[in-house]
Amino acid sequence: VVKEHPGVRVGSKVNHPGQVAADLAEMEAWFGGSLYRVLLHKPMPLEDWRVLERAKKDGRLQEIGVSNYSAELLEQLLAACEVPPDVVQNELHACIATPVVRLCRR
Repeated sequence: VVKEHPGVRVGSKVNHPGQVAADLAEMEAWFGGSLYRVLLHKPMPLEDWRVLERAKKDGRLQEIGVSNYSAELLEQLLAACEVPPDVVQNELHACIATPVVRLCRR
């Protein structure tokens, strides 16, 4: 159905370490060119991030990102990645003190 509506943009998350390439291929089969954004749902190995980097470089994704990364893990990713995350999605409210927001603003 989504393929029939070219203006629709789909965002999703991958959650299986070591299976990001297979999960991404499955999402591309489902959503085709409507697949716009994919995030790592939790901290995963750098090799999994590399899959998303390649997909963005190849034009298969417009945005890549991470979810639920601590500031320390985000710093590690930024130091090692070729393509930085376009999106950092973390829970944020008054009861959670995190330096992630300051890091993202840099």
